[in-house]
Amino acid sequence: MRARSLWFLGLAAVACGGDKNDGLYGASSGGAAGSGGGAAGAPGGAAGAPGGSAGAASGGASSGGASSGGASSGGASSGGASSGGASSGGASSGGAGGVPSGGAGGAPSGGSGGGGGLQGTKCSSNSECKPLVCNSKLDTCQPPLPLGGPCNFGSECQSGLCNSKTDQCAVPAPLGSPCNFGSECQSGLCNSKTDLCAVPAPNGTPCNFNPECQSGLCNSKTDLCSDPGGPGTPCFFASDCKSGACSNGQCT
Repeated sequence: MRARSLWFLGLAAVACGGDKNDGLYGASSGGAAGSGGGAAGAPGGAAGAPGGSAGAASGGASSGGASSGGASSGGASSGGASSGGASSGGASSGGAGGVPSGGAGGAPSGGSGGGGGLQGTKCSSNSECKPLVCNSKLDTCQPPLPLGGPCNFGSECQSGLCNSKTDQCAVPAPLGSPCNFGSECQSGLCNSKTDLCAVPAPNGTPCNFNPECQSGLCNSKTDLCSDPGGPGTPCFFASDCKSGACSNGQCT
């Protein structure tokens, strides 16, 4: 009885709507529409294939044609250009958009960051600054500096000389200039008692070493330029005495 009623209902539908039966006969109409769903999914391309396949499956007898399983779900919208195509899998994430992260974007950190010997870079040894030098006064990589530049060593100066009294790049200085070493003076002599560039001085001039005196003798007891002394002259060494003998701090 149920089968007979359904047969009459179907006949009435055909009479009223012809072939537009909205899928009452699933196999007849839904089949064609389902096939169309598969075709609509194909333009989505390789990335859209999974969506297209799903569209074909659900677009068969179940959902009914192009509307659900075709172009809308499995086709261009979800499985095609939008999700699987250019937007997600294409240029934005994996294509040109990925270049700044893995490509050119990596160059700056590997380039300038790895460079050494740049002027002004902090350093503790010359090996960190080649071909520049590590200026020990500034603790930075620098080229040899001009006259007056801060320094501790001659290699830090264009002149090859760092005045150890002024800690500045210099050339050998005239008489009376501050010094610690003879190489810092035009005369080749730095008086160690006055720390000034000098020439060998006359007797009575303060001294520490014999070359600082015209007589060739700096008395080790008085720290004055002098001639070797007679008996009773203060002394530390026999060379302070004419006799060549010093006893109990006096020449004998």
